[in-house]
Amino acid sequence: MVVSGIIYVSGAIGIELLEGREAVTHGFESPGFKVLYTLEESLEMGGLILFLYALLSYRHFSLEIATPGAS
Repeated sequence: MVVSGIIYVSGAIGIELLEGREAVTHGFESPGFKVLYTLEESLEMGGLILFLYALLSYRHFSLEIATPGAS
């Protein structure tokens, strides 16, 4: 869960800073801005997917411990 948070925040804040710099320097229609925008959104969605996977895995694991032998 911590790793997913790091991935999400690095996309939301880290790439956003680079994206803003690119927008000021070359404009919103530059290829560099579009690449950074796509990377930012991909990191945010990847972090969210990893968080949901970790959460569901934890739930599955905790249910196995609570009810041994039942699937």
